[in-house]
Amino acid sequence: MTSDESARMIPLMPAYGLKPSVPDNSPQSAFSARRPASPGSGLRVDLLLLSVILIWGMHFPILKSMYAYFEPFAFTLLRFSIASSILVFILKLRGLPLGVDRADLPALTGLAVLSNTLYQVLFNTGLVHTKAGNAALLGAAAPIFAYLTGILLKREWYRHRVLVGILLSIAGASVIVLFGAQEIALGANWRGDVMILASALCWGGYTGAAARMVIKYGALRLTVWIMVIGTALMIPPFLPAMLHQNWLAVPLVGWLGLSYSTFLSIVYCYLIWSFALQHIGVSRTAVYSNLTPIVAMLGGWLILGERPALAQFAGVVLILGGVYIVRSKKSAYSPMDPRLKG
Repeated sequence: MTSDESARMIPLMPAYGLKPSVPDNSPQSAFSARRPASPGSGLRVDLLLLSVILIWGMHFPILKSMYAYFEPFAFTLLRFSIASSILVFILKLRGLPLGVDRADLPALTGLAVLSNTLYQVLFNTGLVHTKAGNAALLGAAAPIFAYLTGILLKREWYRHRVLVGILLSIAGASVIVLFGAQEIALGANWRGDVMILASALCWGGYTGAAARMVIKYGALRLTVWIMVIGTALMIPPFLPAMLHQNWLAVPLVGWLGLSYSTFLSIVYCYLIWSFALQHIGVSRTAVYSNLTPIVAMLGGWLILGERPALAQFAGVVLILGGVYIVRSKKSAYSPMDPRLKG
């Protein structure tokens, strides 16, 4: 996608107008706001989140391999530009409104900066300057950041049991990484480590802060606005990398990796993540991210022949136990709680 095509996404916001928004309750949208819970909906959300974790778990090695063919920032801007265009198309195809309240623009921009612009800058730069094991270990802190953000913004009430479950899952993720094949050297590359930890803070902050907006606008419309704003803000810092990228030298495997990263890791996974926030809340969504090391461990075993250490299976037990504790505890705030509407 050229810079001209990327720039054409920016006028989408004024083109459709910033008007007062009425939450979409129509049964035609799978992502409509305040949809009444149905029997089995909890299991459906669980399965959808598991599919997200499977995709994100496999995406990490794919992303690393793509940097052999793409400049990291060029790769990021291209996939987010394509994903933004696709999401806008889906929104219009479903006949859903794009307009939002003007008063919500600062909050939407903040969410876009956290989840897209700032997160991508910190994560991609940090990944270059630290080891993969460090990134996996420090990234496990995202759920605790999400839970604390939810508490500070009054989207969650403090529950000892939920905190214990999150900490158990973080401990399990740490065990899998520490006893895994990935090299770890905390402190040796402290700048990269700080960037990765800051990116986890950004993602956790976004997860905790997005609750009110996803209830008001629904998962699809919120994701569209966050993607469009975030991508537009990426253009100034990332455009030089796009211009210096040798696109003709990218092989077929590079374009396949770009497709996976765009259509699955962004379009599908971002929609499902917002959908889960809307239906099961912050803590119960965020804790699923710590299942990612399990996927990475199994992938290394099946694909690369890296046999897991016995201690790593203990880590799996800790993660699954933590997720069960958090997931089985009814949130103090329901995603449909009218107290969250303000």
